[in-house]
Amino acid sequence: MVEKLIIDYKIKNKAVNLLDAIYFLITSDADIEDFRYNCSDGGIQEINRYLIKKRKEKLEKNKYKNIEEFIDNYKINNLTALERLCQERIGINKLSKLKSSDPSRIYAIHNERGPYVRFMELALYV
Repeated sequence: MVEKLIIDYKIKNKAVNLLDAIYFLITSDADIEDFRYNCSDGGIQEINRYLIKKRKEKLEKNKYKNIEEFIDNYKINNLTALERLCQERIGINKLSKLKSSDPSRIYAIHNERGPYVRFMELALYV
């Protein structure tokens, strides 16, 4: 489904960050319809604005209730815990930039930097 969206909007394979955001944030038929409705002209600026708004919505909806919940999830699977914390796809390359594996420190710095901090910015401070 998302593949058709990418083809319809002529998003090129070299737009890696944009593709990562689309694959991560657009996960249901309702999301696809919402994307089509809000990005009707297909311009890259409009798509970027939409994805920023969508990420903020998902950050609010999926945020951790407290540090304990984050730590528990981090111990089970650090990658998915970090993806939920930042609401963005985090591959092995990005993950390698994180200098600390202490979930308490990561969570504290995330809170300090603010709820909309991107993973790569978070990695600079951890």
